[in-house]
Amino acid sequence: MNSLSDGIRNAVAYIEANLTEPVRIEDIAAKAYVSPYYFQRMFHALCGMYGICMDKDAQGFEYLIADDYCPIREIPEGFITRTIPAGTWAVFPCRGPIVETLQSTNRRIWDEWLPNSTEYQPAGDYSIEAYPEMPHEDPTEDYCEIWIPVKKVSE
Repeated sequence: MNSLSDGIRNAVAYIEANLTEPVRIEDIAAKAYVSPYYFQRMFHALCGMYGICMDKDAQGFEYLIADDYCPIREIPEGFITRTIPAGTWAVFPCRGPIVETLQSTNRRIWDEWLPNSTEYQPAGDYSIEAYPEMPHEDPTEDYCEIWIPVKKVSE
């Protein structure tokens, strides 16, 4: 029998091995030995409310699974903290199956919105995926957001 932690480790390893390829939630969930619905609920409960993408260099990026920081709680061993500076954010809502919606929205942000924006430009080497809601039984109702730090072009 496979444990919950084995399943999560398998799913994360699968995601990391396929970062540059389209992945389906059904395939990720299969690595965790659960349905897509339960995988998303389990992942959200265990891993946090945010995904932080931080560019490392031209070779790739660091992906952090995050939650709100509570300074009165001790940081568990093996965990790290990062400070995301305050600023102006462009927030892009994503509704629908999470994996596909995130990928298509990210493509549209970087291929269409930012290159055509005359008002804003990127203001940092990171972006945030926010998951304010638990996944729904019907994946077409799932909701998350992509936050991109921006500044006015004239700044």
